Amino acid sequence: MKKVVKKEKNLDFKIDSLVNTVDTLAMSIAKGFDRVEKKIEEVVKDVQRIEKDVNEIKESNKGIRRDILNLGDRFVSYNTFDALAKRVKALEEK
Repeated sequence: MKKVVKKEKNLDFKIDSLVNTVDTLAMSIAKGFDRVEKKIEEVVKDVQRIEKDVNEIKESNKGIRRDILNLGDRFVSYNTFDALAKRVKALEEK
């Protein structure tokens, strides 16, 4: 009978040890998920910041394009200027 009692105590100890191991594993996994969640939140914030920066760049780019198109309206093109310079040179030589 003593052997049976020892086995039951041994079995209880193994079950308690197993429960503690499972609890420890569960806590470790939960901590890991918390770390992953924090990293994901950081990535989301970074992506939002990058999207904001890209939108600002797009708006700035639109302004630059508008300014370049306005320059074309105020100045003569290179080809027109070059043709005029040739005509003036020809007149000066005569």
